[in-house]
Amino acid sequence: QIAFSRGGRGFIAFNGQFGVDLSQNLQTAMPAGTYCDIATGTKVGNSCTGRTITVAAGGFANIFLSSSVNEGFVAFHDGTRL
Repeated sequence: QIAFSRGGRGFIAFNGQFGVDLSQNLQTAMPAGTYCDIATGTKVGNSCTGRTITVAAGGFANIFLSSSVNEGFVAFHDGTRL
């Protein structure tokens, strides 16, 4: 399990551990708001065809990645803010 931030520009987290879920409140460094997860969907207007991630004040987001799903990562960037 590993996560990377690009300052306020983007965030990605990976869960490559077999049989272990990733469930953490992580510092994303992103501005507060709701973002479209590009691992599961695309931003269409002001909505998302997949999962959304909510970033709270201070840049923290609850990130959950099940070890049993095909998408072993979550990714969002400043262009995916809803």
